[in-house]
Amino acid sequence: MSCAWLFENLRVEPYGTLPLSNLNAKGGPSKLKDFRQVSSYNWAKSESDDHKPTMVIPGYPKEFVYWNGGHLPPDSGQMIYDLNHLLLPDGPMDPVFEAVKLTAQDAGQEVNFQEYDIITDCINLRKIFAFCKGEDEGGVFRVDLERVGRMVIANRVEGADVITIDFDSFDENMKKQCAKPLTPILDGPHYQIVSYKFGDINMLVRFETDCANYGDQRPVIDDSKRPEVNTFSYGSLAYMKMGQPTSAPLISLTTFPQRRGFPSFAWPLLFFSGMQNMVVGWWQGNGDFEKPPASYNLQEINKLVKPIPYVSLSKVHDFLNKMIKFMRSNKEDLKIGLLWKGNQFIEIYEKASAAHSAISENVRQYLKNQVVRYAQTEETKNK
Repeated sequence: MSCAWLFENLRVEPYGTLPLSNLNAKGGPSKLKDFRQVSSYNWAKSESDDHKPTMVIPGYPKEFVYWNGGHLPPDSGQMIYDLNHLLLPDGPMDPVFEAVKLTAQDAGQEVNFQEYDIITDCINLRKIFAFCKGEDEGGVFRVDLERVGRMVIANRVEGADVITIDFDSFDENMKKQCAKPLTPILDGPHYQIVSYKFGDINMLVRFETDCANYGDQRPVIDDSKRPEVNTFSYGSLAYMKMGQPTSAPLISLTTFPQRRGFPSFAWPLLFFSGMQNMVVGWWQGNGDFEKPPASYNLQEINKLVKPIPYVSLSKVHDFLNKMIKFMRSNKEDLKIGLLWKGNQFIEIYEKASAAHSAISENVRQYLKNQVVRYAQTEETKNK
């Protein structure tokens, strides 16, 4: 794949660079605080060609099903890599704000997004972690930043929403064995939205989960009647209410060749998402899984990846703080792209103001109105 997408809608010369050596490697946080599941959603399966993207809130994770191992064919064909951007190219972060807002309203509460320093996807944190750890595998990434009020949005940018599988992988075929949908209404992965404090940074993070180990908590679903479809007051995004927030352990599924160490992405994925388990299918040859997939929690992974990467965590924390301060010190309409090309530094590019944003104009206006409203409330309190 061409790397032209890395520079799409960016100015020719970088705004500046942030060397890895400039990041503080000591004294950073080693755990998350005030962790809370805030909201969740799925996407509804399309019923027609002109189907409007419809969120299902809070939705259901797929059910984890035990698999005894055996042989799997290699993954082939195409896979959806970024479903949110595929469905909403003009506002891939809109679902985060809409789901959180609706969940709060249903609980008789109001959410103030200005309480968060940064809102992002877990996959972005994993990429930044790889840079801070000094890893060069994976080659390149881009993360875009923009701001509304004091809140910074870090948006995922990929080369394509749908990719051709031209690499050794059995992930998709193992997921077909181990992750079963609870209802045909839902399509794709389940998305959880969580909040926590990472040091002094208040964060709202979205992540994908492949399935949940329901045990005796398995929901009973009536598929005979499709829930009513509504439209959010801001924007044209549709939604239906279905499901209940789950406390069942959430699982990420992957496959990995035997005797090749442990998947490097597992530790930051579980740390920054708060997911309970990574289930790994260990293969050899051309897809032979001699044993059932094995489950690992973060404590068990700690023993496999020693030393525990606290230095990298400290650098991630410093990196995020620097980016938040940079965005707040510049004009609010500044958009930037962070580019890593496998070097010991990240390049910062200014992004064209007319380029696609992380959020739609309707959601942006809602957030701007919220900034004004809460500023007026604080002003009244201080009189």
